[in-house]
Parts: sequence; structure tokens; C-alpha cells
Amino acid sequence: MKHGFRLLLHTGLTPEQRDRARHIFVTRFIQTNGRYGTGGWDSGSYWRRGQLGYPSKSDGDYDMVIRRMSKKRRIFAAIPRELADKDNEIDWNQCMCSMHLAGTKVSIEFNENDYDLYYETGEIKG
Repeated sequence: MKHGFRLLLHTGLTPEQRDRARHIFVTRFIQTNGRYGTGGWDSGSYWRRGQLGYPSKSDGDYDMVIRRMSKKRRIFAAIPRELADKDNEIDWNQCMCSMHLAGTKVSIEFNENDYDLYYETGEIKG
């Protein structure tokens, strides 16, 4: 694959959240070879630069988000909800489909030392 991608797990995730993140990584990224959206309700707007990301539920509440972490490189990470909430106002009661999340901008400071590498393929440029 010419354009690679890197998948990371935040060190603050619980073992259950890590398992869920791995499942999402496999179905959304690895099995599709990095093609993570084709339009419509299953579009790639979850993965656009600066967006909140793909939220994941446990026991009825959103507790984790998988999002693009870099503007120039294809680096994606699973992060705990607390990190997404830290300096951002997010309405977790809104519809969380990719269509309605498209306007939810979230700024998160990215330090690669806070993450464990899960998967990497191809060239990560930028």
C-alpha cells in the first residue's frame, strides 16, 4: 500500500476498551486496507482532520473515541472520552452518526509517547 496508516491505543484505556478498539480497527481499517468510508451514512466524516471521531459505547454510555490524530499523517488512535472532553464542549446526547458529527470540531494535544502502537502498514509521511 503506497499510503500507509498507523493505529494507536491510548495508555489510559481499560482492557475492555482496548479489546473494543482492536475490533473496530480490524473491521474499519485493516480489513478494508485503510479505505475507511465511501459516502452516505457510513462515510469517512468520522475520520476527517479535526473531527471528534468514531464514538464507541459501553453499558449505554460513550466511553471511547477513535479519531484521526494528525493533520498531515494518517495516524488514528483510540482515546478515552475524558481526553476528548478535556477542553471541548461535546454534546454526547446528540445523534452520533457520521452525518451529524461532521461539524463537531475537537482539539486534542497529541503526544505519541502516550500511546501504544497496535498496527502500522505502508509509508507514514508528513
